[in-house]
Amino acid sequence: MAAEAWLVVIAGLLCLLIFISSRARGAMRVLLIAQVVYWAFSYLVRPLILLMVNPAPAINDSVADPRLAYYGYAQALPGVLAPVAFGLFVYSITVGIIVAILRRKSDDLIPENVDLQAPATFVIAYVLGWLVRMLPMTEGNSLLSTLSYMAPIGAVGLIVYGRRQAGGSFMILGVLSLELIWSVMSASKTPILAVVIAIAIRFGIIGWSRRRAISIAILGVAAAGGFSVFQSFKLGNGVKQDLAGADAAYPVWISPFMSIVRRFDLLSAMTDAVYLGPGNWMTPWEGVQTALKGLVPRQFLLDEKVSAGSLWALEVRPVSTGVINPDVSLADGFIAEGYALNGFLGIALGAFFIAFLLFLVRKLLLSGSMFSRSLGILLIAYPALYERGVFGGLEIFGKSLQAAAVVWLIHILLVAALSRSRGNSRSGVS
Repeated sequence: MAAEAWLVVIAGLLCLLIFISSRARGAMRVLLIAQVVYWAFSYLVRPLILLMVNPAPAINDSVADPRLAYYGYAQALPGVLAPVAFGLFVYSITVGIIVAILRRKSDDLIPENVDLQAPATFVIAYVLGWLVRMLPMTEGNSLLSTLSYMAPIGAVGLIVYGRRQAGGSFMILGVLSLELIWSVMSASKTPILAVVIAIAIRFGIIGWSRRRAISIAILGVAAAGGFSVFQSFKLGNGVKQDLAGADAAYPVWISPFMSIVRRFDLLSAMTDAVYLGPGNWMTPWEGVQTALKGLVPRQFLLDEKVSAGSLWALEVRPVSTGVINPDVSLADGFIAEGYALNGFLGIALGAFFIAFLLFLVRKLLLSGSMFSRSLGILLIAYPALYERGVFGGLEIFGKSLQAAAVVWLIHILLVAALSRSRGNSRSGVS
């Protein structure tokens, strides 16, 4: 089947996911739409640009893939897009069944926050997380790395569970500004996208309107565009010149958006997997060991722990590119990871895992427990649902368990301190 036909199939499956999201409620609806947007950029926009423009590979241009260009994009893309269509089909059917079952139950809207100390806990977590972010030795230190997770917990928690009365808009703008700054400083789109998703979930709580829907769409585009503009200031002159030359090869109406398109690189990961071959990455037992290792804290392991993204950069991409970059953590996605591990069966298992993770996040966000809420927050603040597979998802889950436990402990100590303070006040009055 031609590449254009596969793009039509993928577009249809993404539309099916949008329809399924319209039948879902609360946070699940927002997360499904976020997945559609993310996967549309990766699996629809990028290959469509390749087919329309037929760009020649250029230095630092990650869109024009030299492996696909060698055989011609029209000839090479069908082999890459076919597994993508299969993965989206299995995922759509699985999520559709889950949503149909959940519709028979109670509403999914997160209730008003009845825990009066929760906002203060999120503020403490956010301040602590920012302090740890500023430390130069955070990278590679397991404890400090866990404490840095306090920042996204605080940011998303304040937006989703914060007060909905006067002052809420100023709080959202403050958090949004700080996370945009951190996105630029850390060269990562994850913090700002997490805040945009959190704001969308908040709108789902208080009720959607046309104005809110338009504002969240504008906010998402502005956040992505603003991040790309600010991020360009950090690039060296050589890289800027390379990208400027690469962008000039694209039509005028496309080139301004190339900086955004380059941030969604799951198509490159799928190309990695196709060149590696189905089932040629690990044995089933090695896969189970790697998945379980992701759940275990680094300090408890006897050997060195390599992140899922770094593992892909070390073992999968070099097979077809010859380039080994251990300092880069690559996004793979459940489709590419599953295909590399066990072909189409691996893709199906990956789809089941991500669908289960989506259901779990919904349950955690609806919980009244600070531990459960913090765990759910981190699973949407980090891209487990969008650009990771089983390995990356379990890795984020394991790290999130530790961070959620720390926030839960902070909350307990805060509640105990406030209770003692009130008790002392009553004793003084009497």
